[in-house]
Amino acid sequence: MREYHNEYVDFFYYTPSDIEKNFNLCLVRGGRNMAKPNYMVGPKRIDCYSMHFVREGKLHVECEGVSVELEKGDLFVMFPGHSYLYRTCVNEPLPQLNWIVFNGIDAEALLQLIGFNPDSFFRSRVLNAKLEHTIDLFFDRFSQHSLQTPHYALELQSLLYAVLAQLTPFSASPKTVLPSRWIQQAIDYMELQYMEGILIEQVASLVGMNRTYFSTTFTEQIGCSPKQYLQQLRMNKGKSLLEETNLSVTEIGISLGYPSLYAFTRAFKLSVGLSPQKYRASGCENCTVFGNGL
Repeated sequence: MREYHNEYVDFFYYTPSDIEKNFNLCLVRGGRNMAKPNYMVGPKRIDCYSMHFVREGKLHVECEGVSVELEKGDLFVMFPGHSYLYRTCVNEPLPQLNWIVFNGIDAEALLQLIGFNPDSFFRSRVLNAKLEHTIDLFFDRFSQHSLQTPHYALELQSLLYAVLAQLTPFSASPKTVLPSRWIQQAIDYMELQYMEGILIEQVASLVGMNRTYFSTTFTEQIGCSPKQYLQQLRMNKGKSLLEETNLSVTEIGISLGYPSLYAFTRAFKLSVGLSPQKYRASGCENCTVFGNGL
């Protein structure tokens, strides 16, 4: 570490390539220090996002009227456009800090995802052995910044995401979460993956529910069962493909996740009242179908 008037510090600076500048998350710089008794930074603003981990000692932090004393294991995050000041605490162990500074189009959204925003910028006791190891590994690799190759860039990127992932609070029991949250998650999943032959058991597992509780609550909230919702997504897409493309009925059925022509035809007729072939004939008289239409 290099000595300055108020700290011993290692600074690491990163120059992203043009491609990296378009990443959802883009590393800018980082550092680690050992504070001297007169250590103080700010008040200052930055134009990026910065996670500051307190590895040892205590640290006094101020942000626009909010003051907090952080200790070993705590974290605070600096957001663009906000003023921060941090310094040593009187008669307390001197702080040692690690910080990672980044930018990117998804930077703030990712921080919000793990529970941070300008009004909730610090958290206590986030550091554990696993996260400390990941941070140490990140800085070990960052210290080799002269080797700025695509492999190196992606490795640093993956370690940064690993740090964020390990900061994600453990979820409460799914049944204590508002149904609207996990139902929307289930709907988003079905609307994205319905053509892959997914099962209701998979959707229920995704949101941490057993199938019975999931189906009952979903039906109460949405007005139809998850099976009906998934079926309707497939039928709507099936009708669209029958109306707008020349794909064979077999290919459409398989594309929608059905194991066979028979399974698709049976499901379609039960839902629409016509077989796929008759539906196409009624709505697409001039549609030329490959092969024999099957």
